[in-house]
Amino acid sequence: MTEEYEDHSGGATGKDSWTWPLRILTAVLLIERMLFGVMFMMTGVSWWRRSTPPGDYLLESIALGLEKNLLPVPPYDLFFNAVVVPHPALFASMAGVGEVLTGLALLLGFPKRVGAIGGIFLMANYGLAFGNGLLPPTGNFITMLLLLPLLSKLPYRVFTPVHKLSGRVNPV
Repeated sequence: MTEEYEDHSGGATGKDSWTWPLRILTAVLLIERMLFGVMFMMTGVSWWRRSTPPGDYLLESIALGLEKNLLPVPPYDLFFNAVVVPHPALFASMAGVGEVLTGLALLLGFPKRVGAIGGIFLMANYGLAFGNGLLPPTGNFITMLLLLPLLSKLPYRVFTPVHKLSGRVNPV
């Protein structure tokens, strides 16, 4: 039930007074979702388009990070050194697949919350793995903060055939 109230600026009901800000916010979130979807798709596909295998690329990135004093943040460093470094091909493949799936979820808009959670998870892991030993890089956490609004219940979407086929009126 929506309550209507009088808008003192012109006598219009308050039910319509918030439609244009909501539409602008919806458009901004849609553009943000599409940009992040393209970004994750491009980085995910690039894992397999390199001249070196993904595992070798991950090892090269780790070595370059160590040269630049980009050490994993404690206590994440225990996991990173014990699990990720001994299995670079597995984790490089998982990162590539995760980025492609996150990008698809954000681009298609159907599991957009899953895509936003996947993006936040990936950025958190990258930030903790390539910190400076004390604090994670701020760029990854800014990306995480920008992904948070995509968890909202606003029905922003461009192409969602699943919702059209299922007959849902207001998909979340």
